[in-house]
Amino acid sequence: MPALNPQALVDYHMHTHQCPDGHDSAEEMALAAVRMGLTEMGISEHLDTSPHDEGYGCYDDAAVEAALARAREAADGRLVIRKGVEVCYQPALEEAARQALARCSHVDYVIGSVHYLDSQYPPPEAFTEPQRDATYRRYILDCLRLVESGLCDILGHFEYLRRHDGQAGFSYEPERYRDEVEAVLRAVVERGVVLELNTSGLRRPGEHWYPSLWTLERYRALGGEAVSLGSDAHRAADVAAGIGRALALLQDLGFRYVVTFKERRRRWVAIDRFGP
Repeated sequence: MPALNPQALVDYHMHTHQCPDGHDSAEEMALAAVRMGLTEMGISEHLDTSPHDEGYGCYDDAAVEAALARAREAADGRLVIRKGVEVCYQPALEEAARQALARCSHVDYVIGSVHYLDSQYPPPEAFTEPQRDATYRRYILDCLRLVESGLCDILGHFEYLRRHDGQAGFSYEPERYRDEVEAVLRAVVERGVVLELNTSGLRRPGEHWYPSLWTLERYRALGGEAVSLGSDAHRAADVAAGIGRALALLQDLGFRYVVTFKERRRRWVAIDRFGP
């Protein structure tokens, strides 16, 4: 296997204590990134627009800018630190999300993610028969709407609902929803959105990738050339977790690039040390 390009060691999905579910400061995340050998990282705080979400109203753009300045000072030039934001997408709140993004003073990239259906996380029975298929198809459709909305640069943790795989009664089989999944992947390719390979599922029982290997393979077959990498760390100890494994997996699957962003313009970085 070709040697990895150090410039591809990137983690663009992480949250600080400025989010309700975050634990550490931006400086602590940055220093962890330096220790882990990253060359570039991005803080992507939650931008939640549903009053039902625990993070509703918590996003403070000025505070984020100040935290990033402190993180860059702590990193002292040892890595690039970008400003991202993660929009929790719901079709009924699309315009609210658009307006919230417009109020941000500067953003390098936007991750769009679907966490909820109808403003809540589906209850356990929604993942079992006879509701299972309807739940997964609704989730995938919302992901398609997100990509088509033009809100995001990156589709975050696609197939996130498979986080329950391995638990009694839960089973997500992407092949079962092939038409719907491929519609999302085609939209990603056609609209210039980047698919994220999210490693947070590796820290859960069963070790899941988001998206699944099957879906990554279909993305490649349908013309997907590059991905964004994200640990989805909510504490400094998880920064860059699984990123090395993710790069090795991408090599195995025939991907040649990861993507970085500056001012919402993307840059392709070769995964292999000597390029494609």
